[in-house]
Amino acid sequence: MIVKTIKLIFVFLIFIYSNVVYGIEVPETDNLPVQLNDKEIFFPGGWKEANINGQNSRIVVPARIYNIKKKKFIDLNTEMKIPRNNYVAAKAGNKVLIAGGNDINNNLSNTAEVYDITKKRFEQINDSIFTHWDHWSNIFTLKDNRIYLMHYCKGEIFNPSTNTFSLAGDEDITNTNFSKFKPVCNACLLKDGRIAKYYGKNFVLYNPYTNDTKDISVPDSLNWSNKPIILDNGNILFITWDGNEKGSVFEFYPQNNAFRKIVDLNPSATDINSTLLNSDTILMKRGIIRMPDINATSYDSGKCFNSALYSIRQKKMYRMENTSCDYKGKEYVFKKNNKSAIIFTTNRKPIIYKI
Repeated sequence: MIVKTIKLIFVFLIFIYSNVVYGIEVPETDNLPVQLNDKEIFFPGGWKEANINGQNSRIVVPARIYNIKKKKFIDLNTEMKIPRNNYVAAKAGNKVLIAGGNDINNNLSNTAEVYDITKKRFEQINDSIFTHWDHWSNIFTLKDNRIYLMHYCKGEIFNPSTNTFSLAGDEDITNTNFSKFKPVCNACLLKDGRIAKYYGKNFVLYNPYTNDTKDISVPDSLNWSNKPIILDNGNILFITWDGNEKGSVFEFYPQNNAFRKIVDLNPSATDINSTLLNSDTILMKRGIIRMPDINATSYDSGKCFNSALYSIRQKKMYRMENTSCDYKGKEYVFKKNNKSAIIFTTNRKPIIYKI
């Protein structure tokens, strides 16, 4: 009886130790994880820089699952066929596509692989068409379970049923001012299934099911450098920047392809990614957001913060405390509702942000 009790205690301690070990921090691979369902978030892993015995080395990071309810990481005991960093990833059915990035020698890669959620293992697949995908690329899962990837301003489509890539029928956008400069477009997936992509004065709606494209006129004198926000009603919210200190907020109506100016914005915000937390609150992150100081009447153009909140109802931007201009960290919001949002920051524990 005593021996059995000791064994049970020993097993229990191992279980507790495992929970502590896997709940320490987010693997620092600087990549976008993928939410599998309401309970689990998948971290594909890859490789990261590490200091071993006083020397900088690159080590392989295995794949992990973060359990939202239990608030812990679980090691999947598997790793990529070609460990990579700075890649893009998206879920389609029971597969997660991992494409591009840099291999462990830091060389650009056009290879891709899939993680089979059911089999819990990685599988090498055919190379993608384009040379390189990275975390600045756009990636969306379409309604027909295909995956659209856009690097610079041209798209490619992955079919998970055949594990093959094909060129998308969308139009490429070029920079007429600099013939040798290839522009990087922003894009978003509309609720009706179309993809809106834009650069400068170019704004295009692409239908990936019919391969139709439509050019849309945009308001003048605006810098469209920020990521768009899809609202609950299906419209797009753009936080624009004039190149100096001022900006504007525009709403785009996909039903009639029209823009409406909502409010002028001062201070300005540029090069930011945004996430809709609820029907009123937008989290703006990873960019330069110039905010007023504690005293609203003062303004220090030298200060910037990598996170802020924008209230749609109040048409105002608010600084988030305890953030800085450290661009090495990246934040990703996964679960959102009317109470809280789970925000992951590289090399830190998840943050539960109360709305």
